[in-house]
Amino acid sequence: MTPERQLEIREQLARRMGWIYSEQFRIWYLESDINSGQLKPPDPFTDAADNRALVAWLAADDARWARFDDALLDCLIEDAEPIKAISRQNEWLTTHQQWGRLKLTAPLETITLAAARALKIIE
Repeated sequence: MTPERQLEIREQLARRMGWIYSEQFRIWYLESDINSGQLKPPDPFTDAADNRALVAWLAADDARWARFDDALLDCLIEDAEPIKAISRQNEWLTTHQQWGRLKLTAPLETITLAAARALKIIE
């Protein structure tokens, strides 16, 4: 994925989460906190705190969370290597336990792309 495409996704996710871009001041700020200004939109692709904020925002709405949960499973299935690694290390894990571990240890990029899918920002 190109850096430009990542930035587009970040901007769209930020807007959905309540961030606003001020053309006049060239900063991003939260609608609920005008003092939250920053030069770039949050980066859940590489910043763990921004990623946690995205997940918390997704979790605040049951329907949004359900779509994200489904999209995250789809993303994890597409990238089978983490599934294989956990299966090799923990032969006796139940499927529920495996999925739980995979979700909690998913790379930031995978979580961000799943959120973008759930919100129909990307296919």
